[in-house]
Amino acid sequence: MSGWKTWRGKEIMQGVKQNTEQALKMAAEVTGEQSDQLVPLDTAHLKSSKVISVGDMKVVISYGYGNTTGKPEITYAEKWHEVSADFQRGRQKNYLRQPMKTTAPGALRKALIKQLGGYLK
Repeated sequence: MSGWKTWRGKEIMQGVKQNTEQALKMAAEVTGEQSDQLVPLDTAHLKSSKVISVGDMKVVISYGYGNTTGKPEITYAEKWHEVSADFQRGRQKNYLRQPMKTTAPGALRKALIKQLGGYLK
């Protein structure tokens, strides 16, 4: 048996984890950009409140601050996500849910291929 002199499993797994988290971040940014095109504008505070967090192989995209951001919560963020209203043209409710269903899967697939392509050979 030739070839394998040392096992580099931990190093490879760490590289895969880092690249996967980077792919998650890339996909979240693309999804967030799509969501920005749908979020109701009003005063634009809601649009500017988007936060993307990536860590421990998880990604969170949120609007409305609150929780761990240290900024005051925008209380109507959830309402405008769930309730129909007379939004500006092109803006809508479910401004985050819809891009998560339509944009995120393809964006994640593309980002994973880009980030992990070297590991797939």
